[in-house]
Amino acid sequence: MDNTGIVLLLIFILVTFCISAYEKVYRWEETLLDFLNMYSKYFGELLVKVITIFILLAEVLIATLALFALYKIYSSGTLDFARYTFIGSSLVFIILLIGLRIIRDYEGASRIAIYFGVTSLGLLWASLA
Repeated sequence: MDNTGIVLLLIFILVTFCISAYEKVYRWEETLLDFLNMYSKYFGELLVKVITIFILLAEVLIATLALFALYKIYSSGTLDFARYTFIGSSLVFIILLIGLRIIRDYEGASRIAIYFGVTSLGLLWASLA
């Protein structure tokens, strides 16, 4: 079976999470200030810092899973890690969606919903293949 569509969605996820993690790491102070400005009145400063680190680590994990899934597709044709990638990225997008809804950023929440839809499509596609 041709897995071109799944590969393209995995590359999309890989690029999305790699760039996001890169921006967080190399603009750490700015990222932390942004998160503190958005969430400090809802959560304590320490919790915001912990959540920011958690999100960064989750992005790195998902990007690594996507890379490994691409390797497994080309080396053995298996889609197990593609499914894990789509599930993991969907969970990260749900966490981000919850945060955006808490601060009432409905425009940002609608943008996250698009990413969630892409990963859901990938999960469906990989499950049917």
